[in-house]
Formats: sequence, structure tokens, C-alpha cells
Amino acid sequence: MVVSVEGENVGEFCELVSGVDASGCAHAIEVNISCPNVGPHGMRYSTDAGMAREVMTAIRPLTRLPLIAKLTPNVTRIAEIAQACEECGADAVSLVNTFVGMAVDTRHRRPILGTVTGGLSGPAIKPLALAKQWEVVRAVDIPVVGWAASRGPTT
Repeated sequence: MVVSVEGENVGEFCELVSGVDASGCAHAIEVNISCPNVGPHGMRYSTDAGMAREVMTAIRPLTRLPLIAKLTPNVTRIAEIAQACEECGADAVSLVNTFVGMAVDTRHRRPILGTVTGGLSGPAIKPLALAKQWEVVRAVDIPVVGWAASRGPTT
């Protein structure tokens, strides 16, 4: 079982990783540093290599379980962030989280989502996701878990 964790700050990531490790129920931990649906903190750790390093450096000593860093595609240089995660102890990276998108209720002329923007997934993102995966595969030596729309994980 792979348990996915997401925190608002480094302390929360540490607390969650320690808890999952202590539970004995997981075979790996996915570190979701890239969630666009949880407010302003959701993607900050995966949009900056330094912040990705901060999280991965803090959590790596807390578990011997494989750590999979889940990255956002909403960056210019995803390979740089993947490399930072690899350098700080990630055993794999997972690509991609959702692309930031927006849906509008045209009848009422307002956003459908309460957060205005949110994550777009599904078949529409497959070519975009594959391009990000290709970029990362060329840059790191750790496994890259890719998600092909509607087909599940591939490596």
C-alpha cells in the first residue's frame, strides 16, 4: 500500500511521514508537494527546487520506506525540481499532479469551483503529462511513475 501525505508546512509533512512510518501499514509514502486544490500552500513546495529540497531533507531521516515525490506540471523546469527531490532522498517521483484549470458557469457568469481554479485531469492532459514525464526521465536516475490518463500508472 502506498500512502499519500500532504501538509501545509514542513512540520506537518514530518508529522504525517512519522505517523505513516510508525503505523506499519504502508509499503511506500507518496509525498504530495503539488496539490492545487488545497489553497495557497498546496503547490509551493513543488514549484521551487529549494522548497522541495526543504521538505525532502526534513522527511528523509524519518522513514526507511520508499519516498515518492509527487510533482506538479505547473512549472517551467520540472526536471530541476525532480533532481532536487532525488538529491534529497526521494526514491521515485510521481508525475503529474493535475494542471491548474478553471471552469465557468456561463449562465451565471461565475467560476464553478469555490477556489476559482483547481486541478484539471483526465484525457485532456495526456499529451501535456507525457511531455513532462519525458523531460524528467531524461534528468533523473530514480524511477518516474507516470500517469497516462484513464489507464493508471506506468513506469
